[in-house]
Amino acid sequence: MEINRFNDDIEWMTGRRPNIFWQATLALYQPFDASGGFVAYVVVEAEKRPTYNAWNPDYVNFPLADVQHYPEWVYAICVLLSVLPIVSIPLVAFYRFVGFLKKYIMNSNNPNPYQNESFHGEL
Repeated sequence: MEINRFNDDIEWMTGRRPNIFWQATLALYQPFDASGGFVAYVVVEAEKRPTYNAWNPDYVNFPLADVQHYPEWVYAICVLLSVLPIVSIPLVAFYRFVGFLKKYIMNSNNPNPYQNESFHGEL
C-alpha cells in the first residue's frame, strides 16, 4: 500500500513511524480536503472574468486605461489550462479503484482451484 511506503519515508526522516491518527488523516481525510480546496479555488476564480487594461483614445476618461474583458474563448482556455492538469489525479484514482473492485469481485467469485483448505499437514 502507498501509505506504508509513506510511513517508511517518515520513519527514515524522523526515526519514528507516524501514529494511527496521522496515518488515517493522511490516507483518508487529506485527499478529500485537498480536492475540496482545489474545487473551491476553481469555482471562486471561475466567477471572475479576466480583464486587461487597453489604451483607447475613444474612452470617456481617455488618459486612464480602458478595462476590457477577454473574449469567452480565452476564458474557456484559461479554465481548461487550470483544470486539465489536476483532473488526471482523481481520474487515475477512480480507474485504480475500479480495477481493485473488479479484481476483488473476480477473486471472491472464483476462488483458486488449486487451493486445498482441507490439508493442514506438513510437507
